[in-house]
Amino acid sequence: MNAGRSYSLSGTRSSDRWDWRPGSFDRLNLRHIFPSENEWGIPSLARTYTIPSSLAAWHDITGIKKNPASFVHFFLDDYHFESVWNKPERSIEKISLAAGALSPDFSVLTGMPRATQLYQVYRSCWMGCLWQGAGIDVIPTAQWAEPETFSFCFAGLPEHGPVAVSAVGVRPNEVAEFDRGLRELVTRCQPSHLIVYGKLPGYVPSVDVIYYPTHWQKRGE
Repeated sequence: MNAGRSYSLSGTRSSDRWDWRPGSFDRLNLRHIFPSENEWGIPSLARTYTIPSSLAAWHDITGIKKNPASFVHFFLDDYHFESVWNKPERSIEKISLAAGALSPDFSVLTGMPRATQLYQVYRSCWMGCLWQGAGIDVIPTAQWAEPETFSFCFAGLPEHGPVAVSAVGVRPNEVAEFDRGLRELVTRCQPSHLIVYGKLPGYVPSVDVIYYPTHWQKRGE
């Protein structure tokens, strides 16, 4: 399977008669429907074997340019990188300045409507597939919430390759739920390596775990 291949459903009932299309014509990015191996149509990411030497934040263009061997990460508040979804093709040029990217960490939060949780997972895998189709090395980022999300939140992730996670922002009363999701991730995907932004708060799986410092750790805070 080639995760970079796609077809399009973009359009409206009358768009075939339009002389031009507005910039907001395809807000759902249906111009690319990527191959999927699950019932929700969440795009299936191709496996990589690359392990990043370092990570650079999407909004830190200076850091990306200074360290082109880094992978771009999206462990940020969502508003910092909504632009990658709103104008996805434009993101390719910036991502290409680095050695690769983690798929975007669109927030999947406990208590969100199920449709929203699904949409966030879909968007993350969709962006990863778009970049892979452009020849960019992409490591999937896993996100999850309550156990009811486990049936779909790992659906687009490949097995036996590196997977990225972050525990930044996990409160003490949320550690057990985070650990439960991490165990499920390891069981379902059997990752070769776990790319961890920051530090795992509890359970450490019996796979190769590689820690990368957060912005605050680099500053010594």
